[in-house]
Amino acid sequence: MVGGCQHSACLDLPGGKCRFGTVAAVVSHWVSPTSLTIINLVLWLISSILLFVAQLGIDELTVLGAMISSATACNMIPTTVSLLDETMNVIAPVMALIISSFGASSIL
Repeated sequence: MVGGCQHSACLDLPGGKCRFGTVAAVVSHWVSPTSLTIINLVLWLISSILLFVAQLGIDELTVLGAMISSATACNMIPTTVSLLDETMNVIAPVMALIISSFGASSIL
C-alpha cells in the first residue's frame, strides 16, 4: 500500500490520485528497414505534435511525447545501419566509420 492508495504498484500522486504506468514493447520477426524508417518518422511527427500541444500545460502529453521521441531515437540508428547494409555492400572499416560518426554526432 502506497500512501492513500490500496494498489501496491501504483504511483501515489498529490491529491490522492492513483495512476498506473505501462510500457509496451513490440516484438516481431524481421521488418524491412524502409518500413521501420517510415514508422520512425511518423512517430517523430506524433511526438512533436504531442510536445507542442503540451505547452498548454498538460503534463501527461509531455511525458507521452518524450517517451515516444526517445523510443524513436533509440530505434533510428539500428534502422539506418540495417538500411545501409541492405542497399549496398559495406566493408567493416567503412561501417566502423559510419557507427563512430553517429557517436560523434551525439556528443556534439
